[in-house]
Amino acid sequence: MLRTAIPLLAACALAAPATALAQTASNRELAIIHYERGRALYAEGRYRQAVFELETAHSLDPAGTNLLLNLGTVHERLGNIDAALLSYERHLAASTDPADRARTQRVITRLRGARVELAEMSRRRGRADGVFWVSTGASITCLALGTTMFLTADGDPGAAPVAFTVGGGALALLSTVLYFAREAPPR
Repeated sequence: MLRTAIPLLAACALAAPATALAQTASNRELAIIHYERGRALYAEGRYRQAVFELETAHSLDPAGTNLLLNLGTVHERLGNIDAALLSYERHLAASTDPADRARTQRVITRLRGARVELAEMSRRRGRADGVFWVSTGASITCLALGTTMFLTADGDPGAAPVAFTVGGGALALLSTVLYFAREAPPR
């Protein structure tokens, strides 16, 4: 029994590297298929699907550094700055070509600047939100009260409906100014 087990173990040991090579070649072929699908989807503007295909290709062929570059580009188009930076940084770490590294470093520097700019813009947008919504609600309430007083008054409605309606209009104007002011770039 030992005599038959030893040749069988030897055959398995010799076949394992060949199987691993076949598996690696098969993974690369599948990665190429997913890469081509990703490029086609990117060309059609279907960026989310392109990300899925490129990530699948990269999982099948982790040595494919160009996949990371393409993933960074697609994430950038989607506005996913952090995901784009991660892909570009991984590409930079894996790349050995000096020109390619310099180009990728310029992209990373640009995206880091864009990330700072976007963070500043989102802080500016949120500044007037509370005041905007309170003044908008108050203007709607005043306009509704003033209109209701005019419609339900018997005879002379008096000054109250006018005051509520004019006040509601003024608050509506304030709300509009606040809305556009929060979108204005800094001076």
